[in-house]
Amino acid sequence: MANFDPKQFVETQRQDWNRVSSAWEKWDAWLDISMGSCNRRLVERARLAPGHRVLDLGCGTGYPAIPAALRVGNTGHVTGVDLAEEMIEVAHRKAAALGLLWSSTQQNQRDTAGHRMARHARRHVRCA
Repeated sequence: MANFDPKQFVETQRQDWNRVSSAWEKWDAWLDISMGSCNRRLVERARLAPGHRVLDLGCGTGYPAIPAALRVGNTGHVTGVDLAEEMIEVAHRKAAALGLLWSSTQQNQRDTAGHRMARHARRHVRCA
């Protein structure tokens, strides 16, 4: 049995999700129709309200970060984190189309497998 390399696994996942990001963007309207109710239900069950702060780990193209941002409004704050930069870029375009404010920065993430700081940075976006 080969040794499992958690860093290589994360890097492979990042590359795979970046590769498919254009398809997620292309089919976004269909995905919203077919899965939007799940995202809306998640936001409702979280009982989000104006002023709340939300962290969406693995936010991909913005679900449920964007519906959460719409719920928490200008007095709230949503941070979406994803390891795939291209997925974050799609989320950024979607949020901008809705008039949401976005900023992008680099953030170091903990290596969850070894509890060490990862040497590579992950993009994160803030939405308010």
